[in-house]
Amino acid sequence: MDKLKNSSLVDTAWGRKSTHVPVWLMRQAGRYLPAYRKVREKYDFLTMIHEPELVAEITLQPLREFPLDAAILFSDILVIPEAAGTGLGFSESGPYLEKPLKVQENMKGFLEMPPDVVKERLDYVYRGIRHTKDALNADVPLIGFAGSPFTLFVYMMEGSSSKTWSSVKTMMYHNPAMVHAALDKITDMVTIYLREKIQAGVDAVQIFDSWAGILSVPAYFEFSWVYMEKIIRNLEKENIPVFAFLRNFHSNLDKIAQSGANVISLDWGIDLKDARSVMGERITLQGNLDPGILYGSASEISLSATHILQNAGERHIFNLGHGIYPDTPVDAVKVLVDTVHHFTRS
Repeated sequence: MDKLKNSSLVDTAWGRKSTHVPVWLMRQAGRYLPAYRKVREKYDFLTMIHEPELVAEITLQPLREFPLDAAILFSDILVIPEAAGTGLGFSESGPYLEKPLKVQENMKGFLEMPPDVVKERLDYVYRGIRHTKDALNADVPLIGFAGSPFTLFVYMMEGSSSKTWSSVKTMMYHNPAMVHAALDKITDMVTIYLREKIQAGVDAVQIFDSWAGILSVPAYFEFSWVYMEKIIRNLEKENIPVFAFLRNFHSNLDKIAQSGANVISLDWGIDLKDARSVMGERITLQGNLDPGILYGSASEISLSATHILQNAGERHIFNLGHGIYPDTPVDAVKVLVDTVHHFTRS
């Protein structure tokens, strides 16, 4: 049975009738909020994601500002690589891993590692979920998340962001067997991690395939989607909605729709009307406003949101096409959320 009885997001994810189109925002807990910046003045990012009480506080901050239809746990996709021994740090240019897998001995150690290390080493995440659920309104679902195996592998190979992803692609085309062995290991880790999150109390999970767009279509289905689909199938018995977010990948959506995922979340590079025409009404779509539009006027925000609402079909969860930008005006988010709720409730 569902854990929630009055959630528009859960109902829409399952394809049931809902009173309105639900809305939440990727990275809705973060630097654009004054309350977050006050916490950030006291703690570094790693402390914030490692301390369950801080996780709960930051997760709840956006719900105090806006009538959002879901909370998403404050965390980071790189906690799995950190648990796998890569080391995790943050600099002005972004996250980095201290022991990337492109170093041969690091890869060897990773492939020999039991995947269930994510149980004990990520206990702080599960405690953060329990703290958050204790404080969250009983009718507001909590979303847990993980990076896709390929996205995590990209970071684990390169150690940080890249313009060419040369370490990843060199190994893909020179030693694909090792790449698949690593992806199998990460798939097991992500499956265990998400199951533990579900056990701790999350009401839905989203898998972020953030680097889907760096692959050709054949390479995507060989090195990424097959592992995403395996996780989705592994979670079928958990009886909670599974969301898949594809960044910069808009091909073969009819095949994507058959994966077993309840919700496919797309970036703003495709009109949801076009996606719907390919994927049909058998799946819920999520998205897909360009977060840059939130720099615009109130009328521009409302107009752009309304276009999406009019074209996404009945099974639709409103969201951005990627994470909210750190310098987004708070008033712009209020306009957006109000637009979605007014459109669907009127």
